[in-house]
Amino acid sequence: MSIIKIYNESLKVSKDIAKEGVDPVRSSRRTDIMNLHMVEYLKTIFKGPKFSFKCEEKVTCSRGKKFKIDVVIYRDGKQFVLVLLKAIQSSYNKNRFNYANTTMGETSRIYDLSHTPQNLHSVWIDWVPNTVPNYNNQKELLSMETTNPCDLTLPQKRWNMFLKSCGSSIYYSKITFDCNFKSITTSKVKGEKALRNYLEALV
Repeated sequence: MSIIKIYNESLKVSKDIAKEGVDPVRSSRRTDIMNLHMVEYLKTIFKGPKFSFKCEEKVTCSRGKKFKIDVVIYRDGKQFVLVLLKAIQSSYNKNRFNYANTTMGETSRIYDLSHTPQNLHSVWIDWVPNTVPNYNNQKELLSMETTNPCDLTLPQKRWNMFLKSCGSSIYYSKITFDCNFKSITTSKVKGEKALRNYLEALV
């Protein structure tokens, strides 16, 4: 299982859901497929009986109560790595700041606790095609737009400086690629090696 195949599988499911007249964004089926394949991918890195995996797992939120994380890796029964997933399929640029703000907010929800979590790592994996279809509210295709993701290098660096003393860390991963949405094929994938290097360094 490669990181890009997870995106391809989610796109296939989205197409099937859309044929049923349902908005894929509002369907849990796409989320379930992504989580399932993500666990398969993670198992190629986090091997052995000390690691276990749970999907849609709730974690403590600094704002109060708890919120769900797509995939949680446990090590020796304790939460070890939180994995948050987002697969972009259309109309990206008008929401690019919202996506970045969501990531920043989730980071704060995880780590801005009275006692900063010890030995807890978090990785955000965003699949962002280099071009995506741009639709209006009636789902009519307006254009193909070139995506322009926000650069989160500085906040990532700042958070990791803060978390280092706790043995924790974060990583904001952007997987970029060319995508043929009709044939569901991808090429020119970037970002996977850096992501895998980060994950392997945690083992």
